[in-house]
Amino acid sequence: MNENIKTFKELIIGSSLSAVIYSFVHSVPIIFKRRKKPAPFEIFEPELVAAAHPSLAALFDLSRSKREIWTKIIFALNTSGLVLTNNHTSSIRVDEEHREITITPLLGRAHRYKFERIYVFDDDVARGLPAPTQSCTLFKVLDWINVRACGPHDLKVMKTDDDFVKEVHFVSFRRAIRPENIVALSYLTPDQLKCFDFSDTMAKFKVLDLMIKNGIKGPRNGRNTQDPTKYKHYAIKIESSYRKIEKASMHHYEDSDALKFMYLTDEDVLTRFKAPVGTYQYKTYQAMNGKG
Repeated sequence: MNENIKTFKELIIGSSLSAVIYSFVHSVPIIFKRRKKPAPFEIFEPELVAAAHPSLAALFDLSRSKREIWTKIIFALNTSGLVLTNNHTSSIRVDEEHREITITPLLGRAHRYKFERIYVFDDDVARGLPAPTQSCTLFKVLDWINVRACGPHDLKVMKTDDDFVKEVHFVSFRRAIRPENIVALSYLTPDQLKCFDFSDTMAKFKVLDLMIKNGIKGPRNGRNTQDPTKYKHYAIKIESSYRKIEKASMHHYEDSDALKFMYLTDEDVLTRFKAPVGTYQYKTYQAMNGKG
C-alpha cells in the first residue's frame, strides 16, 4: 500500500527569532532540531523599535526581551499547528531532487513530507543541503561567567571596540542586589578559537579588568580606619562557567526552485512585514497579552 505523504507548499527550517517571526507573519509551518532561543540579555535597539512595522510593534511589545517575544511566538505557532517538530528530533534530511523532507524523532517512526519550497534559516540542523558557495569563517561566542563575590552596581552592559569580549552583559534570573551571571560576547575566527589568548580563561580576566575600570568593587569589608566615611572592599571574584559557540551566520548558498536560503535578521523581518491579523496565531498572541 502506498504511503500517503502530506504536501506543503512552503516550509521553514530553523528556529531563530527571525525564522519564527517569518513563520508567524506568513503562516508557514516550521521545522527545527533545536530551539534557538535568543540570549537572556538580547533586546531590540530603540531605533529598530521605531522602524518596525506598527502592527508588529504593537502586537509584540518590542520593549520586552527578544527571548520573551520568541517564547510567546513559539507557543502561538504550536497552538496553531505550525510547528512540525520539537526538541526530541534526532535528524532532518532534505531530498531536494524529489522535494521530500524526512524528520526522524529520538523515539518513534520517521515522518516524511513533500514540499514545493523550503526557506532555510539554519543550515546546521538539516542534512542533504547543497554544498555552500562560501563558508562562514566567523563564530559568535558566549562565555558564561558566575559571580562569586561582587558589590552592588547598576551596570547592565559594558562595550568595547574589540571583537574579543565585544560586549559584557550582567544577567540575573531572580531578584538580587547584584547580577549572578555575566555573559561575555565575542566574535572569533577558527584560528582564534584554538588560541589560549582567546580562551574562556582570558575572557574572564578581560571581564574582571573591565569591571574594575568601570568602578565596580567587591563586597564591603568594613570602614576605612584612615577615613571612616569610606569603605574597604574585598576583591571581586568571578569564575568561568561554560562557553557556547555557534556560527555568526549561515554559510552562503545558491538558491534553487526548491530551496531558498534566508539571511534575514530579526530587524529585517520586523521592518519588512506586518502582523497577520485574523490568523489563529495572531489571536493566540493577543490573548497572551490580555487583548484577546
